[in-house]
Amino acid sequence: MPITLNNYSFTNATYTVTEGLNLDGSIGTATITLSPVSGYTITASDFSLESNYQNEYVNLVSFTQSGDNVICNIVFHLNAVMPSNNLTIPLCIKGAGVLSLRTIAGTYDALVGANVTPVGETGTVYSGSGAEGSNLNLFTKTYTCDSGFEFNESTGFPTAQIITGNQANYNITQTPVYNAGGGITSLAFVVNYTFPSENISGDKIRFIAPRALAVYVPVIKVTSYSVDTSTISVTGENRAIVVFGAEGADFTLNMTDSQSNSYVIEAAGVIPASGQTSVIIPFPDVSAVSANQVTYTLTLAGDLVSPFPQANPIVFTQLINKPKVRLLGSSSSGFISGFTTVEADGNAYSEPTETYLQGESTLVVSSPKTLTYNGFETEDITLTQEVGANTTVSATVTNSATFNVTDATGVLVNDEFTISPAINQTGYAPFDYKITGVNGNQLTVTPNISISQNTFLFIYRQKGNCLGTVQDITTTQLSPQSVKMSYKVPVKRFGNGNFDFTLELDNVFNVVNPTVLTQVALGYNSNIKLSATACCGSTINRFLNAATLALATTIHDDANGNTLSAAGVYADSSGYRYWSGTAFTSTAQSCPTCYTELTLCFNSVSANNVCCTTATEVTRYVAAGQTFQNNTGMYNDTGLSVAATDGYYSENSGTCSGGLLP
Repeated sequence: MPITLNNYSFTNATYTVTEGLNLDGSIGTATITLSPVSGYTITASDFSLESNYQNEYVNLVSFTQSGDNVICNIVFHLNAVMPSNNLTIPLCIKGAGVLSLRTIAGTYDALVGANVTPVGETGTVYSGSGAEGSNLNLFTKTYTCDSGFEFNESTGFPTAQIITGNQANYNITQTPVYNAGGGITSLAFVVNYTFPSENISGDKIRFIAPRALAVYVPVIKVTSYSVDTSTISVTGENRAIVVFGAEGADFTLNMTDSQSNSYVIEAAGVIPASGQTSVIIPFPDVSAVSANQVTYTLTLAGDLVSPFPQANPIVFTQLINKPKVRLLGSSSSGFISGFTTVEADGNAYSEPTETYLQGESTLVVSSPKTLTYNGFETEDITLTQEVGANTTVSATVTNSATFNVTDATGVLVNDEFTISPAINQTGYAPFDYKITGVNGNQLTVTPNISISQNTFLFIYRQKGNCLGTVQDITTTQLSPQSVKMSYKVPVKRFGNGNFDFTLELDNVFNVVNPTVLTQVALGYNSNIKLSATACCGSTINRFLNAATLALATTIHDDANGNTLSAAGVYADSSGYRYWSGTAFTSTAQSCPTCYTELTLCFNSVSANNVCCTTATEVTRYVAAGQTFQNNTGMYNDTGLSVAATDGYYSENSGTCSGGLLP
């Protein structure tokens, strides 16, 4: 049976020779075949006898190649004779099988973009050999960006792809090199190969190294700030300025005031990783200063972007004056007079306990009107409440000069607000923000604002002056036309400027006008040039102090005569007149004709009847200037209110009967 030794196998050679015969003559040259085991090869030149080998029967041993096998040739001595017993001739052979090598041969291409080395290649050859299952580092390919460049996500990073070949035989590893900013500046591909059981050729690898981009160097600058620049309390306060910019940007904050004082607010500020930092600005108590105000100038310096997008230096004002508030009276109807203006003053931002807008007035109306007291509430004083229809923020903004609210109707430039006022302090000055522009529902403010969607804003116009609940009201009916009223309205807090509040007298008192008025239906148009529309259009109900418009001197919306009607052209059967809102400016003018009269043939049955046999002559009406052929409607009456009778009409007037019509 085969014997395996040193990665090859062989089978002993056996010969039968008669005793006494010469071995060389009987056998000739004996041979033993050496065969490699799987995965190995054997070569004749690798085999030989041990140098000290001797045997009385063996003369010569040689080795020859026979394909994958090696033949061991044994030549016997000429005088070697077969003995009487079985003869075993051992051989001491040196040699071994060696691993069988497998080969790999292929090419690679490289597509290389700008600012990268080495340049692109096509059909570059690679090869290697190794034993089955062994690993070999075929080659390494490195792509390096030019100085100042890096591979970038936007253009892509280098890649390697097996285009042709068994991917399982390849293991391609990547070794990147990074710059200080974390960008990849070089990428090495190490191509390793595991040899299969057969030789491989024709494999193809493709490398792609996209163009490199210039390394982004961030601009380390201060970009903006946010600070409340509203009037500072006379007693002093701390305010925060938030400085925005890139991490590492340096800045300083230094301030001077109009009293020749200097303040170092921040000597060595640095923007942190968050991109913003807050610095407190301490404003002193200036109650003892004799000036009316103190002005502060804060200068931001350092690594600032240029041009800087905001005011720099930043100016603050600290008022030392005493704001004055007044209460005026107004009658929107114009019927009530006699209110006496009252006033009070106090230190800015102070909250006095015994300061009032108080007074006594005798209110009167002209006879035959009568005047009675109806009730006096703080809400009857205009602008004591917030302004604006719906000041809910529509969308979140950050450090922005503009934002939108749901409905800015009623909001004006110079109105002010605080995003989150303390409890019971809505309407208090100083406010965080001042409105500098209103464009539809977009508000522009100073300073820049950061605010969340759906935040509701309490916007005020009273410069921070706040009034309390009306107290100690007394009224005396002096006559049907006069009432004496005394009252006290406490000043809850003084703001930072003078302000006039107005009491709406028509809310506090009832005025009754005994004039007998007549309700009439009038044509109306607000445009003085469209008298025809007033004469011929739809009507509205109003009240006249006479039977007709021609005789009237006033026109009212209500039966009591308290509300005068809006200006415009009014019309009735007596003609039309222009009313200014307070008086008629002309006598009654005749209305133009509102219709055109048509004489037509009519039949209720068919068009054939009305045109060819028997029809009835009728009169119908269309709007002024219209015709039978071109109109917006035909009517039975001159008022154009009763639609024409259903049926068939023609213009053959005068020949509506008596045979065929022309």
